[in-house]
Amino acid sequence: MRLVACTACRTQYDTTHVPPGHSFTCRCGAPVENVTRPPVDAPVERCASCGAPADPGDDRCPFCRAEIIRDRDKLSLLCPECYARNADGARYCAACGLEFAPQPVPGTGAPLECVDCGKRLIDRGVGDVIVSECPACNGLWVTSALFDQLVNRAVAARKSSLEGGVPAPNPREGRGNPLNVQVRYRKCPQCHRHMLRRNWNKTSGVVVDVCHEHGTWLDADELERIAGYILSGGLAEAQRREAERPSYATPASSQPPVELTRVLMQTNRGRQRYELFESFVDFLRASLGR
Repeated sequence: MRLVACTACRTQYDTTHVPPGHSFTCRCGAPVENVTRPPVDAPVERCASCGAPADPGDDRCPFCRAEIIRDRDKLSLLCPECYARNADGARYCAACGLEFAPQPVPGTGAPLECVDCGKRLIDRGVGDVIVSECPACNGLWVTSALFDQLVNRAVAARKSSLEGGVPAPNPREGRGNPLNVQVRYRKCPQCHRHMLRRNWNKTSGVVVDVCHEHGTWLDADELERIAGYILSGGLAEAQRREAERPSYATPASSQPPVELTRVLMQTNRGRQRYELFESFVDFLRASLGR
């Protein structure tokens, strides 16, 4: 796979089948040129599977137990930001930690459809961030990198309002109780695999659908509710409580057995099971306040 990032909005595109030197228009309207950059032999700083820090002598990630690949012959994917060599199936750059979230080049991929009603998604601007919206139910599909941009902007707005002495606005939508939300497992509009249901930030009460490889699905009011949670101080309060929590050693019983983890992570299906296990543990900890 070959990745190129838009210099304006940083959206990543898979240009494997695009001729070198060919230009196309990004969803944000900026021109993108498919330029081949010289690879950089950067040291491996992170796990390419989960993004966790890795030490020079590690042959497996200490967190997810995925193999740390250092053989140059197996490193064919170039990071679109730092141009470091990575394994072709990497989810994170092993050098700079960038999460890979490739999108099809506009006009070449299959159109995305709403995960609820099947309507074709259309592009919509949220500031200068381009998301995909369902014209019928107003659900939003946001790639991982762009979702982080939206969250960071809400955090910056919260900080600016506090520094300027302006009261933070109250959320228009209540946080709600995740236990009262109807359980529906939807499929990612890009890979069509079932997504994980996550209570965003574990305390927001906003249950979103996440595909770790491609992005996040938000129902019509969920982006507004997340913004309200951040602007009203919910995220800052959760971070404060986390920082004040006593640092105890994590009981071995709360971690999946290392051998089980290793076996599960060997296949994509196993990785999905492992992520489901993580989601279940996250839910229990959030419910018990631990």
